[in-house]
Amino acid sequence: MIYTTPTFWNRHYRPEFSRYPLWLSEFGVIMPKVPFGWKNWTFWQHQADRKVPGVEKTADINLLHPNLTLDAVKSATPKPSDSKIN
Repeated sequence: MIYTTPTFWNRHYRPEFSRYPLWLSEFGVIMPKVPFGWKNWTFWQHQADRKVPGVEKTADINLLHPNLTLDAVKSATPKPSDSKIN
């Protein structure tokens, strides 16, 4: 899985990494901008400072894309032995 912001990824784009699911970090927007190489995001971290009952400090808040399930993400993620990245 690749965790990044749209701005960072668009500056340092490497097409061979876009075969991995995208965990996107972008705050203060209604919908995140999908960076080069992906058609959509898998997870979206949309907040980093929310109070959550039972958690002492503030927490990151993430969403799984509404058209996906965790099982679908797991089965679509390449295994390390499948990697061809040098």
